[in-house]
Amino acid sequence: GTVCVVGKMRDLILQLSKSSIYSTKPFVSLRAG
Repeated sequence: GTVCVVGKMRDLILQLSKSSIYSTKPFVSLRAG
C-alpha cells in the first residue's frame, strides 16, 4: 500500500530531478557535493 505509493513518488521525483538537472547546472554542483 503505502510502500508502493512512496516508490511511485520517488520515481516521479527522480525523473523530475533528472530533467531539471539539464536546465539547472548549479543544482547539480550542489548535489554532487
